[in-house]
Amino acid sequence: MAQLLEITLNRISAGGDITGAHPEDGRPIVVADAIPGERVLVEIDEKELADPARSPLRGTLRRVIEASSARVTPPCPYFGPPQPVTLPDGSQLNPEGALRCAGCAWQHIAYDEQLNLKRQMVVEHLVDAAVFKGAPRHQREAAEAMVYDVVGFGDPTEAEETAFAYGYLTQMTFRLNRRGACCLPSRSDDAAFPALLPIDFCLLHHPQLADLFAAFAVDEESGSELAHDLNSIEMSVGGTAEELSAGHKGSVVLESRSGNAPDLELDLPVNVLMRRPQADDLDAVELLVGDWSYTVHWNDEEMVAYPAMGDAPLVSPHLLGDEAVGALAASLLEAQPFEHLIHLWAGAGIVSRGVAENVATVIAVEDGKLAVAALEANIAGTDNIAHHRGPVRRVLDQLRRGEYETNLALLTPGATTVDDVTFRHLDRLGILRVAVVLDGVDGLSELIALARAARFVLAAIQPVDLQPQQDAVTVIVRFDRSR
Repeated sequence: MAQLLEITLNRISAGGDITGAHPEDGRPIVVADAIPGERVLVEIDEKELADPARSPLRGTLRRVIEASSARVTPPCPYFGPPQPVTLPDGSQLNPEGALRCAGCAWQHIAYDEQLNLKRQMVVEHLVDAAVFKGAPRHQREAAEAMVYDVVGFGDPTEAEETAFAYGYLTQMTFRLNRRGACCLPSRSDDAAFPALLPIDFCLLHHPQLADLFAAFAVDEESGSELAHDLNSIEMSVGGTAEELSAGHKGSVVLESRSGNAPDLELDLPVNVLMRRPQADDLDAVELLVGDWSYTVHWNDEEMVAYPAMGDAPLVSPHLLGDEAVGALAASLLEAQPFEHLIHLWAGAGIVSRGVAENVATVIAVEDGKLAVAALEANIAGTDNIAHHRGPVRRVLDQLRRGEYETNLALLTPGATTVDDVTFRHLDRLGILRVAVVLDGVDGLSELIALARAARFVLAAIQPVDLQPQQDAVTVIVRFDRSR
């Protein structure tokens, strides 16, 4: 059994959840597919309601009674609630309850409001974690003052080159259903094993990625053979041109159960590699077609990249991601032409190239095999970037024992956790200002605590929207060494 409740949504959480309060006991109710400020009718399981310890409650949106002025019509036919939802004008979203894609969360929200909400997510994280001292009102005021406005990439309704709210993804991983169709996970009740949703296109795809994706259209007979052996297909392009060509090729990584190369015919210039499921050892990856590298666009130049290889992509999936992060980090650090910077977890070196334009020298630290290969190629010919290969802790210890002058530090750890030892090393190196790039707000409060323990205080947070239509935000966090 379930109960219907009419509530007003009044908050966005640090995790991107839109919430309202239960009209009787005040418990928060999380509602997907809605917008703060809307009056909605939600359905809640009575077992959840009967459990006083259950908080927050999960509400299924059934009706939008009063819509936000920021509500827009989503352009993607795969987007939306997985259940029918009635709008104020009586029309329905997904009246048949068809599968819906789990990739996007906010296509129903106008882009300028997405940016406002993403800034608020950062503020709420700081408040919830009690990062600042004092009464709740003073904590919120401190958080609001610390978080800058989100840097976005333009309104998609404007005919500008900076409008990348759609058509920006240069990397994506697909699963195959039994017929061999490329699928994305659906919004299923089983988060661990969601139902697969076959798609014919994705509005987030850069045109190059759309070309590559379309080339994988297969008939049912050959597709079922592929699906029998392949776990996933990772596709990567560089975004260097509107179309793939001999000079602007992409990369495909096939994750094979058997390790036997499938029969594929592609008319596009792509590299094709094959690996065993979850293989971390690059020696277990076999090159089938082409070579390992492809090119990505940066600041009117072409840089070298390698395929994503799972959870650690070497370049941003956003067309402007790496180019923007380097420039924004340098600006947030107030980098000066006479200062020296160390870049930890430098990846392919594209961010290093960006920040190097604003400082005297950069020491780029990286250890991964593919990342080092790309980094060395991308800094070749530069006169103010040096590469130190090895684990971050070991390199920092070596630098501390040497005679290196460093004033600034940039950390782009990706999925790696920054620990207190890293900050202590930066303190001993005499670093004055540090910028850390996080792919989301998870772990932000822990990072601030670690920095404080090593005598670095939080100075500013610059949110960046590298994930339009998603309920997530990238943050660049500045710390200053306390005197």
